[in-house]
Amino acid sequence: METLVVGGFGLQLKVHHGALIVAQPVKVDGKRTMEQTVYFRGRCEWDRLIIMGHVGTISLDAVGWLMDMEIEVLVIGYDGRLITQFGPTRRATVELKLLQIDALQTGHAVPWVRWLLRRKIQGHQRIMNIPELGQALTRLMTAESIDDCRMIEAHAAHSYWTSLTGLPVTFAKRDLKKVPDHWKRIQNRNTGLRTNRMATDPVNGLLNYGYAILEAETRIAAYVVGWDVDLGILHTSMEYRQSFVFDLMEPLRAQVDGWVFDYIEKTTFRRNDFVELPSGEVRLSPEVAKSFSMGICEALRPLCLAVAQEARYVLHELMGVSTQIS
Repeated sequence: METLVVGGFGLQLKVHHGALIVAQPVKVDGKRTMEQTVYFRGRCEWDRLIIMGHVGTISLDAVGWLMDMEIEVLVIGYDGRLITQFGPTRRATVELKLLQIDALQTGHAVPWVRWLLRRKIQGHQRIMNIPELGQALTRLMTAESIDDCRMIEAHAAHSYWTSLTGLPVTFAKRDLKKVPDHWKRIQNRNTGLRTNRMATDPVNGLLNYGYAILEAETRIAAYVVGWDVDLGILHTSMEYRQSFVFDLMEPLRAQVDGWVFDYIEKTTFRRNDFVELPSGEVRLSPEVAKSFSMGICEALRPLCLAVAQEARYVLHELMGVSTQIS
């Protein structure tokens, strides 16, 4: 199955005579016009819907239609924030929920976190094989607490991003005078704004968008396997945050990084591919958001499911519980 990506000012999703109608703006011969596409029940070739941006309307009938078709819906802003996500109802299994609680209470959480972060750092090594990452892996093997693991990972991440800072980003020659200097090279993840999710350069904007898709696909995979997404192990459980989703994201962050770096290496950008707000925050244009996200969902689906299943297997092994990966 595929992913349908829609968005733009004036986007509308509604149902007419039992069919889903998607109306979105497109450019034809340089002029903006509304394109309308009709989808019939049972005839969709997609089971993911990404709605881009903050402006548009979706009727309650359309929501019901999507749920009847068991389609996962992701709403992602051009700032790379996952605004909301909904789909078929799933619940955590009692067995896995109890296992998560027991791991935190019995100390089995520490070796599980070591496994999780080892996968993450090894992924970073494949992108930037610097000595600091190998040293972090060595220290991680003997970490005695989750706090120790977090500290080792934080130092490794700092070294990783520092080594990437300064690599070039290509813009069209005719636009170079209009492009801020800090847009022309990869910048550190510390943006200077309130949070890393508020990018001040194009690369961090693309990373945020990729991480938003990763978050959504990881949440779906966690539900499929039966994890309780609220009970974090590496990430402390907090109200209004599904902390375990962020746990399971860690091994695949480097995968998203690699896609972003490959995308910028192959792309010559235009100044209007990105929008800079008065605050300095940078957002993707609808065209870049759509071209970048096409295919990422399909690529991430099996990877996220594999990590969620392997995480279950590893925790079962650590706690002496027999299991089979489905």
